[in-house]
Amino acid sequence: MVAEVGWYNFRQQDLVDRLGFVDTKAKRGAPIVADWAIRNGSCPEEGKEPQSGYACVSANSYCMPATNGPGYLCQCSKGYEGNPYIQNGCQDIDECMLHKQQTKYKGTVSMQKRDVPMLVYEYVSNGTLSELLHNTNCRAPIPLNLRLKIAIQSAEALAYLHSSTSCTIIHGDVKSANILLDDQHNAKVADFGASALKPMDEREFIRFVQGTLGYLDPESFISHQLTEKSDVYSFGVVLLELITRKRAIYDDKSNKKKSLSYVFLWMFRQNKYRILLDSEVTGEANTEVLEKLAKLAVQCLRSSGDDRPKMKEVAECLQVLRRLYLDTSSDFDDIHYARNHHEGSLSTEIPLDEMTCSSMDTATVAWAQNLQNTSSTLNSTI
Repeated sequence: MVAEVGWYNFRQQDLVDRLGFVDTKAKRGAPIVADWAIRNGSCPEEGKEPQSGYACVSANSYCMPATNGPGYLCQCSKGYEGNPYIQNGCQDIDECMLHKQQTKYKGTVSMQKRDVPMLVYEYVSNGTLSELLHNTNCRAPIPLNLRLKIAIQSAEALAYLHSSTSCTIIHGDVKSANILLDDQHNAKVADFGASALKPMDEREFIRFVQGTLGYLDPESFISHQLTEKSDVYSFGVVLLELITRKRAIYDDKSNKKKSLSYVFLWMFRQNKYRILLDSEVTGEANTEVLEKLAKLAVQCLRSSGDDRPKMKEVAECLQVLRRLYLDTSSDFDDIHYARNHHEGSLSTEIPLDEMTCSSMDTATVAWAQNLQNTSSTLNSTI
């Protein structure tokens, strides 16, 4: 047993079954460090039944060999916590609702006259990103800093689903209409109706690939294989919406329906994509940031999913680009926007999470800074 210095002083009577110190020092127990293992056994071999007396009895637990001698220990599986040594001891911690950039599940209610449960989520007051970008009745200017913030928060939420849960979750219907905005225009990814767990067998296919026209990954549609890179493709379309302020399927000047992703990729190859960018942000000193955002979107839209970046890489790159923007511009546009479009008092927002920035590795920063060198590669892959 390991204890804090001074917590216990030796007395002879403690050796003759008079443990008075327990009543005075440890009425509620004492913290200990235990170095132990189950010695009479070992982890079962893959594909074989556990031996009699196997201790990892919880359904959501696994065995790991002891590091302090013979034997083994039990642990709850990733995404579960509790006691792996008892039946149902490891409980799901429901990490999908823990992330701040997803809408919070509040519970269920039943309709008064019908026994039909209805999901209840937190109220998000500023509607959807689609409404913010494309509302023709009240088209307010949107500064680039705010667009970058929304992009970062959305990308982080998707990255969390892909890599930080016990089993990879694929959203399946990423689009601006499924990104909600609260009273401070913080982004919340919503609507998991088309979501799916990543199949353990990479060859497994999905009979019906769901999605929305203009956002749907062509590779997934053809192969019937939904992957994390399907979400990356759809997010690439959202990035195009943010920098062009055009819908995924929009009407051109002759009222013909056009695919934003198809037109942008074609214009990008011709080095004419700048005419598609939203004039509200091209007028600012944002040339370098917009160019890198465009190239990042094109990377997300590569025809092969294997050639697209991971969602975590996209989020980290966006963080770098927002820092670049903040380093080269003032915050006047955000303050002006908030004063004119927020009700109530103006709150101060930290431009970028310092912990996140300091934790970015050098390779990620270099990857973001070298986006401008990818044009020749894109021409051969898209």
